[in-house]
Amino acid sequence: MGVFSVASLTVDADDNIFSVDWNYTNDDETYYDTLRLAKPYGDRPLAECTELVLVTWVKHQIDQTSEELDAYLAGRKARREYNQSLQSYVPHKLRGPTKDIPLEQPSTLPAPLPDEPSAECPVTLPAPVPEAPTTMPSPDPARLTRITLKS
Repeated sequence: MGVFSVASLTVDADDNIFSVDWNYTNDDETYYDTLRLAKPYGDRPLAECTELVLVTWVKHQIDQTSEELDAYLAGRKARREYNQSLQSYVPHKLRGPTKDIPLEQPSTLPAPLPDEPSAECPVTLPAPVPEAPTTMPSPDPARLTRITLKS
């Protein structure tokens, strides 16, 4: 048998509770859901709405019993374990399939380079190259030379 809890709630401008984000946790899994209350429970001051009060409201308004939620979570766990047990095989033209062997992953990755030079990493990265202008600047008329082509 699991335990109900409330993670958060949504309240309207009049301090009436509109919805409750609730969880059901058993030994294997956690089920999360949001319940939009059938009516805002405005007859109880918000300050008195403890988690026990909210859980009681959730239990009265959801369609599932603890037993049904436990069965659902057990099924979800069984499906996940089954999916994790599946193995990939590769077909061959002249013989039966063989297991698909994944490429070896390095056991450790090299440490990332720091952003600033340090005693451990004294290398300074070059400054970024400035972007090229998108238009050519106008030439200085004093520096222009006229060239005449002979035919």
